[in-house]
Amino acid sequence: MKRLIPLTLLGCIGVATPGNALVALPAIPTTVMATSGIVTVAYDERVERAQSWLNRLGFDAGPVDGYMGSRTRSAISAYQRSRGQVVTGTPDRSTMRSLREEYRVATGAEPRDRNSSTAAAETNTAVANQSSLPTPGATQLVVDTQVELRRRGYDVPVVNGVIDTKTQDAIRTFERDQRLLVTGQPSALLLERIRSTDAALSRRDMIRLIQATLTERGYQPGPSDGVMGQATINAIRTYQTDAGLPVDGVADAALLASLDKPKPVVSNDRVKPAAPVGEVTLMDETFADGDYTRGVPWQVQQGSYSVRDGVLHSEVVTAVSTQGNSPDEVVMRVLKGVLGGAAEATSQAQSSAAVISTAVALPNEFRIRMRLSTKGEAGARFAFGPYQSQLNTGYELVLDDFPRAVPSILAIRQGSEIRVVRRGTAGTDFADGRMHDVDWVRDATGNMTVSVDGKIVLQTQDYGFSQPFDGLVMVNAHGSWSVDQVQINAPVH
Repeated sequence: MKRLIPLTLLGCIGVATPGNALVALPAIPTTVMATSGIVTVAYDERVERAQSWLNRLGFDAGPVDGYMGSRTRSAISAYQRSRGQVVTGTPDRSTMRSLREEYRVATGAEPRDRNSSTAAAETNTAVANQSSLPTPGATQLVVDTQVELRRRGYDVPVVNGVIDTKTQDAIRTFERDQRLLVTGQPSALLLERIRSTDAALSRRDMIRLIQATLTERGYQPGPSDGVMGQATINAIRTYQTDAGLPVDGVADAALLASLDKPKPVVSNDRVKPAAPVGEVTLMDETFADGDYTRGVPWQVQQGSYSVRDGVLHSEVVTAVSTQGNSPDEVVMRVLKGVLGGAAEATSQAQSSAAVISTAVALPNEFRIRMRLSTKGEAGARFAFGPYQSQLNTGYELVLDDFPRAVPSILAIRQGSEIRVVRRGTAGTDFADGRMHDVDWVRDATGNMTVSVDGKIVLQTQDYGFSQPFDGLVMVNAHGSWSVDQVQINAPVH
C-alpha cells in the first residue's frame, strides 16, 4: 500500500507518494480549523493589489496571487526604503496610498481592483513571456542593451543576450535614474534612450563624484566609493533641501550639474567663517558631532531641541496669543515667561517656548554670528543673545513679524524690566528654505549693528551693560527653526 504524506502549498493540498510523485488535490478554503493540523496562508486582496503595483513599478514582488511571501515582503521593504518611508515590509495604509498614486502617475490610469483569477492570469502570462527563449532579433536587442548599460557602469556581469535577473535590475536602475516608467524590460526605445546618455561617465563614477562634491560642501555622504548607501541618500536630500531643489535623494546628472555650479556669495555651504583680523574666536559650534552635549556643551532649559544631520532643530507649535498686542509686547511677554521675568507672564508662554543655553565668557564687546532658517509660520519668533549670571539678564536679538523677519534688540534685567532698545524696519525672507547668516556686533562704546546675509538691517547704541557676559541663550518662542552654526568672536586689544 502506498503511504500518502499531506503537504500544504499556498491554499491547495498535495500528497506525495514514496516515489516522490506529487499529486495536487482541489483547493481548500483560506480558513481551516486548527484541529485539522493543516496550516494555510490567508489570501489578502490588499496584498494582491500591492504585488501588481510593485511589479509594474519595477519592484519584483513575484506572482500576483494575494499571498504574503518572503519575495513580496522584500519588495515592499525595498519600495518603502527607496521612498524614505518606515520599513515595515507590510502593505500598510500609507504604503498602499503611495503605491496607488505612483501607479496612477506611471500608467496614466486609475488603479482598479482586480479579482485574483485576472491577476494570476496576467502574472502567469508575464512569467511565461520572460521564460520563453528569445528570437534571434530579440537576443540582439538584449545584447545591445547589456553592452550599453555595462559601458555606463550599470551592473551587468555577463553580456549573454539573456533577460536574466541582473539585466532586469540594471534596466530598472537606469529607468529610475532617468525618471522613466520602471519596467525592467528591454525595448528599442529604451536602447535608444540609453545610447543618448553620456557613456564617458559611468554611473559609479558619477555617484563617486557627487559624494566627493557633497563632502567638499560640508555634507556627510560617507566614503566616495560610488555606492548609493543611506548616508549618501541623506546627504543628497539635505543638499536638495538647502538648494531649493525637489527632494528625492536621487543621484543623477541634474544633481551633479547643480553641485558643479559656482557657489553664490551668500550660500548654504557649511564652511566655518574665519574670524576677521583683530578678532579671536571664543566659540565655534557647528553641531557636526550630532550631539549638543559634546564639544560645546549646551543645556536645554525648557522645551525640546535635537540635532539631525549636523543641524540643531527646534519646533514649537503653540504660541502665546498675539491678538490685541504689538509685536514688541508679545515678545516681551514671551521672554518674561521663559527667562524668569515678571509674574504676569502667562503659563502658556512659559510652557510653549523652547530654551537652550551654553556657558561661555564674553566681553561686552562681542561679535555673534549665527546661521539659521525657519519654515516661516505665522507668529514665528526666535531670540538669541548674551546673558549675565542669569538667563534673564542681558541682550536679546529677536526675529519676528513673519513672513519677513524684522529684528529687534531687547535689554533684559533680572525681575520685570524688558526694554526695547531698537526695532528694525527692514525684514528678510527667512522662509525661503535657505540658511541665513545673522551677524551681530557690539563695540566698546555700545554701538550695535545687525546684518543679515551681509546687509545691515539694524543699528543702535546702548550703554545698559558694561560688564562681561557669562553665556549665550537661544529661545524658540514659536515655529520650526534650524541652526547649523554659532560663532562668538571678541576683539584683540
